[in-house]
Amino acid sequence: MGISKPKYRLSCVSNAVLALLTWGPASASAPQAAQLQAGAQPRASVQPPSSPESRPGARASPHPQASPDPQALLDPQASLDPRSSLVAQASLDPQSSLVAQAQSPAAAHAASAVSDPAAAPKIPGQNPNGLQVYLRAGLKTHGPGLHDYPQFLADWSKFLTEHGAVVNGSLHAPLAEELSKTAVLVIYKGDSGYLSDEDQKALEAFIKRGGGIVSIHDALCGPDPTYFATLVGGAKKHGEVNYTLEANVPYTVVDSASPLMKDIAGITLSDEAFFNMTWASNP
Repeated sequence: MGISKPKYRLSCVSNAVLALLTWGPASASAPQAAQLQAGAQPRASVQPPSSPESRPGARASPHPQASPDPQALLDPQASLDPRSSLVAQASLDPQSSLVAQAQSPAAAHAASAVSDPAAAPKIPGQNPNGLQVYLRAGLKTHGPGLHDYPQFLADWSKFLTEHGAVVNGSLHAPLAEELSKTAVLVIYKGDSGYLSDEDQKALEAFIKRGGGIVSIHDALCGPDPTYFATLVGGAKKHGEVNYTLEANVPYTVVDSASPLMKDIAGITLSDEAFFNMTWASNP
């Protein structure tokens, strides 16, 4: 007779027991019994699979395993215990991993402090309500002591801070986000008139909302002085020889009523000065 649902692995059952299960002394016919007594090999209706335990001389496994359900062989999903995959499901479901998401009060406070710049401690010696100044510098050019833009950034950032300003700065063109927090932009970097489209948009938006620009020395040089003059008031075309070298240049004050020129009548400086400037038509 056949076996519909065996309760044990066939490979773990001895040949004698297998013969009894297959043939059975009660159901065996007389000719079959004669064959058994004569030592003939019985014809089993179920052929046991070859396994290490059933081969001669093989050691039996100390941990017998239960026979798989035949239905599970046809349907792999049927052999899965839904309860056995709870851990895997929990790791994939973000709402089920409550323990991993939970934070102590100290950890939550630290995370909020990192994401909130306003929670940073106040900088000693800095006025948080001072004028917001951005110093735009660049890499040094020319000889010793000349066009030392990085030194300007280092010295004037400290000087302005000591006088109550809130100073930021860099060696690159200011980003729109940086200018959004700035009241005055000071530029000391040669040929700053060379601007990308993003730089132009950032400066135009900065001026439109009322920001002020101070241009120092060759910062006003660029390829298009007419356009750059609309941003800084006056500009010079790069490459044109329209400057002096170590010449005494007199400066006459034309608006003595201006607070910026109070008590200054006129001065003479020995310096490199630009002339033939391109001025803004509507500064």
